[in-house]
Amino acid sequence: DITPGTLFIYYCGYEQCLPGHAFGPAVRPHYLIHLVLNGCGIYKCGNETYTLNAGDAFLISPVESTLYKADDRRPWEYAWVGFDGTQVEDLLAQTCFRNSCIWRGSTRTSPENNAADLLLSMVRCFHKPDHSPLTLNGLFLQLLGTMHCPPSPDGKESSRQYLQLALKYMKH
Repeated sequence: DITPGTLFIYYCGYEQCLPGHAFGPAVRPHYLIHLVLNGCGIYKCGNETYTLNAGDAFLISPVESTLYKADDRRPWEYAWVGFDGTQVEDLLAQTCFRNSCIWRGSTRTSPENNAADLLLSMVRCFHKPDHSPLTLNGLFLQLLGTMHCPPSPDGKESSRQYLQLALKYMKH
């Protein structure tokens, strides 16, 4: 459930990077998701380096040192959203980000389930002087809804979901 104060969208943006453009190493006080719209680049988090292409996304968590860099030949174009709140960890636990800082998306999705369209809608909404935080939060939740994990072929994922629901019930 989303109640007031549980989710804050700090900013949204878009950039067509120049070849080799890099950001970091840097540490942020909040969460940040970048979605690659075109081109490619790398994302370094901890000791891992990931190569990302159009349709992929990466999550930066608070107080995590990261670096990302556009490819020299096919620099990426991306959009991003910075966010935080008391329920963000619970929300992210319902996505692929519960196990990884990377989402391997696809540019071939249905219009109502297109992460790129949702994030670009957020960017446009955010930059309107009279934007509604509720609209931004709704678009963000839809975006997270597209970033699910593929189902586990051995059925262990559904057992894990039941365990998570039971733990959440006991917690409350």
